[in-house]
Amino acid sequence: MKFSTAYMDQKLFFTFVVLLGFGLVMVFSASSVGSLETFGDKFHYAKAQLKWLCVGSLVFAFFLATDYRQLRPYATPALLVTIALLGLTYVPGIGHKVSGATRWIQIQGFRLQPAELAKFAISLYLADRLSRNYRKRDSFLTYLLPNLLVVGLVCGLILKQPNLSTAVIVGCIGLLLTFVAHSNWRHIALIMAMGVGAIAALIALEPYRWKRFEAWLNPEDFKWSGGYHLIQSLVALGSGGLLGVGQSHQKFSYLPEEHTDFIFSIIGEELGFVGGSLVITLYLVLCWRGIRVALNAPDLYGMLLALGLIGGIIIQATLNIAVVIGAAPTTGVTLPFISYGGSSLLFSMASIAVILNISLAGERERLTRSTGKWARQAGEVEAV
Repeated sequence: MKFSTAYMDQKLFFTFVVLLGFGLVMVFSASSVGSLETFGDKFHYAKAQLKWLCVGSLVFAFFLATDYRQLRPYATPALLVTIALLGLTYVPGIGHKVSGATRWIQIQGFRLQPAELAKFAISLYLADRLSRNYRKRDSFLTYLLPNLLVVGLVCGLILKQPNLSTAVIVGCIGLLLTFVAHSNWRHIALIMAMGVGAIAALIALEPYRWKRFEAWLNPEDFKWSGGYHLIQSLVALGSGGLLGVGQSHQKFSYLPEEHTDFIFSIIGEELGFVGGSLVITLYLVLCWRGIRVALNAPDLYGMLLALGLIGGIIIQATLNIAVVIGAAPTTGVTLPFISYGGSSLLFSMASIAVILNISLAGERERLTRSTGKWARQAGEVEAV
């Protein structure tokens, strides 16, 4: 029996395409002023994003056409490559520093952010290991601890860049998959408590993080330093009102990172509360369909992989929007599919492709079972 991509989750695919198209438009809108001032071309960032979108489309097609179970043997190699690339960010001449953080590697003009790959690779690795050893799920030493050490190593390498926000996202992916696969609630509660304690310690012991935390609590007291981003973001959102102002004023050199970390502020200003709510609704639909794909996956590996990949996207989107509206301290994390950024776009598209492939496999199995059931029923009728 022949199956086509028509059987994959159409609602998930449509939502994904809408986010991509909307993101390209908003990257142009948010970056046009800064691009014209810096490069003399208001389309500079939009054209760069379009190039990454074309590359991402090839990656998307590859992962969509590849049975997700064929990725399983590459889970550990992918993790090892990720760790190696994270290590390369600390090598002089290869690691590329931006705004005091060395989060990129740059070779012959090609730039990549390994932390974005880490979210994809850790989902692949944990889905494989947790499902492979599922019968040992009650054991802390043989089932839980080795995976926690791997997640801790990856998070530690990301933290040193420094990049607390992405480390938190990777840690949350690990916690999500562990929570789903592990049956001992006391272990989960202990891990959550340790995670919260670690984040609190990292904020308290690092002066610049503590200043950001103070600025988040009292932005007006730090309006020319740590609170500036948040104040300008709230001005943008407040100016947008219900339906938006059409043309943003904050992108005229008032709001920093307007086409990356704070692009949702520009959305809120130009399209208002309605536009911002529609974007959030798209992410909610993406989350719903991703969870549905996971629940209908043919096997435990597929379920965990779909949950890890969609979880990483939704956790990142939630953190970005929380920062923009002042519900979380300011941190550098992009809005998936919408913010400018090649590495983020590339691996987010790969994640959706794998999820869609899992949905295709789930539908294939469901149809196969139905076909067998109909054949048996037909045979019983013939016998009568």
